Amino acid sequence: MSDQASDQSEEERKILLGKEKYVSVSKFKGKKLIDIREYYYKDGDLKPGRKGIALTVEQWRELKNHISDIDNLIALDD
Repeated sequence: MSDQASDQSEEERKILLGKEKYVSVSKFKGKKLIDIREYYYKDGDLKPGRKGIALTVEQWRELKNHISDIDNLIALDD
């Protein structure tokens, strides 16, 4: 991670997807995880909720490989 990214606060390292849903990258037990999660505010602070999923880097790459397939499935419902 660059020095600039390291200097960011935890909240600045989250990518807002909308309506308190964020994507972030973190480490847990030495493994990098991509976390897609709902957050909520408590006492003015943004807190992670229980609804969400943490993907390994391998799972994230596999998901990215299927983006066009997912787009096709979404189009079926239009």
